[in-house]
Amino acid sequence: MDIKNIGVNAGKVWAALNENGKMTESKLKKDTELSSADLAAALGWLAREGKVQTETAERCGKTCEYISLVYSEFGKSKTDGCYSHPFFISNK
Repeated sequence: MDIKNIGVNAGKVWAALNENGKMTESKLKKDTELSSADLAAALGWLAREGKVQTETAERCGKTCEYISLVYSEFGKSKTDGCYSHPFFISNK
C-alpha cells in the first residue's frame, strides 16, 4: 500500500458508491480494483471525514453488510442536484 494514494483511492471508492449506491465490501473491492488493504485505508479516510456509513440487512436468511455514502447539504451541487466530492471538483 502506498500511503500517497490513500486519498486517490478514497476518491475511487466515493465515485463507485456515488454511482452505484450501497454496496457490499466485496462488490466495492471488485468495482474499484483495490487490494483489501487499499480499500480498508480508503474507507477509513472516508469514514474519518464522515462520508460513509454501514448498514446491516437480512437477505434470503443471510446477513449482509452494506457501505453507502452519507450525503449532506454541504456536498450538494447547486447546479444539478448531484453530490460532489472534493476529489472531483475542478477549478477550471
